[in-house]
Amino acid sequence: MVVGPVVLSAVLAVTSATPSTTYVQQGEAVYARVADSVFVLQITDNSGAEIGMATGFVVDVNDILTNAHVVNAGHVSVQVGPISLPCEVLRVDQLDDLALCRIQAKANVSPLKFATEDPKPGSTVYAIGNPMGLDKTISQGLFTGYREMDGRRVVQVSAAISPGSSGGPIVNGDGDVVGVALAVLTDGQNLNFAVPLGVARGFVLNEPTSTDATLLVEAVRRLAEIREETAFSVDPNSPWQKFDKDFVDRFQKALVAAADPDLIQQLFDTAASDSRHSDLMLEAARKAITLSKRPDRQLYANLARALYSSNTDDNPTLKDAEKAAARAVELGLGKNADDLLLLGDIQQSAGDNQRAYTAYRKAEALIKPGTSQALEVYVDLFEASRDLGRGAEADSWFDKAKNEPGITAHNWAEYAAFLSKSDRDRESAQAYLEAYNLAPAVYGYLCEAGREYAFAKLLDESLSAERKCIEAAASKPRTEPIVQLAHRIIATVLNDRGVYDEAVSHAKEAIQLDASDAWAHHQLARALNFLRRPTEAASESKAALRMSDGKYAEMHFELGSAYFELKQWPEAQRAFQKAAEMNPRDATAAYNVALSLYNDKYFDDALTWYREVLRRNPDVTNREQIQQMIDTLSRP
Repeated sequence: MVVGPVVLSAVLAVTSATPSTTYVQQGEAVYARVADSVFVLQITDNSGAEIGMATGFVVDVNDILTNAHVVNAGHVSVQVGPISLPCEVLRVDQLDDLALCRIQAKANVSPLKFATEDPKPGSTVYAIGNPMGLDKTISQGLFTGYREMDGRRVVQVSAAISPGSSGGPIVNGDGDVVGVALAVLTDGQNLNFAVPLGVARGFVLNEPTSTDATLLVEAVRRLAEIREETAFSVDPNSPWQKFDKDFVDRFQKALVAAADPDLIQQLFDTAASDSRHSDLMLEAARKAITLSKRPDRQLYANLARALYSSNTDDNPTLKDAEKAAARAVELGLGKNADDLLLLGDIQQSAGDNQRAYTAYRKAEALIKPGTSQALEVYVDLFEASRDLGRGAEADSWFDKAKNEPGITAHNWAEYAAFLSKSDRDRESAQAYLEAYNLAPAVYGYLCEAGREYAFAKLLDESLSAERKCIEAAASKPRTEPIVQLAHRIIATVLNDRGVYDEAVSHAKEAIQLDASDAWAHHQLARALNFLRRPTEAASESKAALRMSDGKYAEMHFELGSAYFELKQWPEAQRAFQKAAEMNPRDATAAYNVALSLYNDKYFDDALTWYREVLRRNPDVTNREQIQQMIDTLSRP
């Protein structure tokens, strides 16, 4: 709802600290001049529930200045007696913790003025705010001076600042603003800080507080550190996104101002610390090359990294990245291992595994074992050999990598996946366990190990790994897919072992977590068939076939088994025949087709399928019995 014009005025009673006798008249005059322009800010969440209070003060007709951390916390409104007016955020400075918001109202209070000069150390200052919700509280203190705190310049004062005072004005004896309260406590002592006069005034006037490139670059670096300590979120109104927006804006301003190669390199390195900002890396790399009369290998390596990071389907940059990396290698006379590794990575991403392998081998000749570069090059050579189909060579490179310090769980997991594709299931399981030992929080590695052990027919090891996986994932968020797979694998192993009741339990757990898992329904059908519950088994087999579009022979076979137990011979024959047609080597399915046809008194068709059994497997266990049936059915 749109709020019409409202006149703002002070409406609540004053709670003030007792001023010093020496400054009673000055304190009264300051309060009378300032208090009406200071307001309570109410902070609410998306549901409208109040989550905190802070302070803001009028700096223009309907503009309120406060802290960035106040507007970051939620939706802000200005409390005017019984009325709460939404305050629309206009501008935020995350680094210096300032925010400007606007209300749809007209104030009849005077905007506070900024002082023309900084106060001198020892001079009297006053803080006016709403500590703990106590409206318009004034406290008196001294201006101590400037301090460096959390990588930024702040004002220290002895005037009391408490939670709820954030965003309130710090004023001098004339009532002019000399800072904005931050209400920071450090080391358990009441040390009170504020945003400096020049920073606050420049922010309100939307003027840069500095045009010095060195200071701008330092501000970018500090913002990157603050953002790194903030929880990531895709919500555009989240603190992370607000910090990031300020980071990008300051980065671009710093890049325009920077002409020194060292400063541009610092900007490049700062942007490179977050893969989301490859565009900023590219801007810095290109400017550095443009400013340089004779670009060196480092500048071309930076350009190659930025282009490589910027590559997308919509914006393919790999060719340009390869050219820049090749130029860096050329300028470095092929003696820089990092440049060769970068060139190889780009070529591998482009699918040119042979050229990537060549680049990696050249890098390998330049490095020494026991270094971070050694691990990187051995892993790269493993991956290139793997992608070239050179399995034995891939093994030998990973043997070198696994003995290097710093090998990661991800490296072991990649090796485990390679072993799995090579049908080396036991080794794959052991590699997944190595990955888990390095990263116990990634319990999915346990589940992968259990699956590989199951493929290797090492059932005890499989059950142990899967049960540990389920235990490790208990009560953790977003574990459903991993736990679901573990339950299904346990059901499979238990079916193979003949523990059908427990297999039913685990299959049902898997289905509860993912009702669309065809293989979980199949394992449940298997267990139910073994337990002589054919009606339920038939239902689960139909579900499995429906969810898998009927493309697996074993699911048709399981349905045939249920129908056979129910003595529904035509249905059993059709299901077994489909399984036999989908797997031409399956003699058991062919035998069951023959049995179903025989029980349904289709003797000629049964004879055909008995013969098919022997054709598929001449050494079938019950060959003598089958031959007798063929002889009997062949008689005129």
